[in-house]
Amino acid sequence: MATELLEGLKDSPFSVLLAKFADDVMAQLIAHPSADEIIVDEVTPFRFAERDGKVGEIVSDMLAGA
Repeated sequence: MATELLEGLKDSPFSVLLAKFADDVMAQLIAHPSADEIIVDEVTPFRFAERDGKVGEIVSDMLAGA
């Protein structure tokens, strides 16, 4: 979340604005009310990183500030 709660989150390229996140979640809940899991687009790479063999790449990118 792009908030002021922790230093750096508001301007991080890995953060999403709270309003956008809430809108995306609500849109998915409306479209799929019985969904077992809600995954917003910004989280998809993280959610499936292990399955896709990209954990190292994602962590490296985050540490580099990409």
